[in-house]
Amino acid sequence: MGSAAGRLRFQVAPHALVRAVGHPRLAVPPWPDLADTTPAGVRAWLEWMRAAWRDPVLADAVRHASPALARELDALSDGHAPPRGRARKTLFALAGYCLRAQRRQMPFGLFAGVSEACFGHRTEAVWGEGHRATARAGGEWMAGFIEQ
Repeated sequence: MGSAAGRLRFQVAPHALVRAVGHPRLAVPPWPDLADTTPAGVRAWLEWMRAAWRDPVLADAVRHASPALARELDALSDGHAPPRGRARKTLFALAGYCLRAQRRQMPFGLFAGVSEACFGHRTEAVWGEGHRATARAGGEWMAGFIEQ
């Protein structure tokens, strides 16, 4: 084997891909008191979930990621009030998706994405509104398709 010192290991490219959160400015109401399990506290949870669920961007992303949670939130919007334990689980699930949409840049469903970046002498970031959702086949699905 030859010396690694003479071989080029990395080469600078003019472009890169950047993972970015999908909705950093997602407007959710102020968080309710998650520790308040009194009837008034649970009512505050339900009001918060109903208010957050009215955001069509959040609702679309959650519908894509978790149809079961979306059904629960639709029922909640229609006036159904689940028991305290179920309401707490639903609250934490929705809150987790809100945080994912605002702060987690791992591409997952409609919560985050990838964009092109260029290297230059100064930093500039532009957050546009013309996002486009795309889909790709997962490895497991593709393997099953090929086997057919």
